[in-house]
Formats: sequence, C-alpha cells, structure tokens
Amino acid sequence: MISYLLKSLNANYDYTGVLYLGILKVLAKMGCDTRGMANRFQKDKDYFCSELCYLAFLEGGRLDIVPEVPSGDIVSPGDIARSSVLKTLLLEYSDAGMV
Repeated sequence: MISYLLKSLNANYDYTGVLYLGILKVLAKMGCDTRGMANRFQKDKDYFCSELCYLAFLEGGRLDIVPEVPSGDIVSPGDIARSSVLKTLLLEYSDAGMV
C-alpha cells in the first residue's frame, strides 16, 4: 500500500472529477439513474482524496474497502465512511484493544 502511495506522490488533484462526482451525487439524490456515468471525466493520473485512499487499499493492499460501490464507479468520502469493511476492521481492532 505504501509503495502505491509513493508512486502517486506526483499525481494532481482531480478538480474536474470531484466536481463531476458532486453533480452525479446530487442527480442520484434526485432519483436520476447515474450508473455507468461515473468515469466520463475521470483521468488516469489525477485523483481526489477518497479515490486515492480507495485505490491504495485496492491496488496496494488488495482490499476492497467499499464493496457496496459497484466496480468502476467513483468512490466518495461518504462511501468510505459507510464502508462495512472498515467498520468490521475497526470493531476487531477495538475489541483487541488496539484503538
């Protein structure tokens, strides 16, 4: 995971992608079907925070921290906050006295 993050150090912030994500989330809340539209403005080498975090776990650690989000969709900070995987990990660490 750390090596993946180190390789991403020179990546730019994806302003277009995060703006588009916001528009898609608003449209989805209004009941519009936005599936399959997520990667329209996505750039391969630019990231926003939640996307970089998700990819670091997935590519670097082989752990899908948001299995609730369909593959190829944009991962938002809210998706990570609601992650069942992370909640399970936090509970396990908490029970072990590591948190």
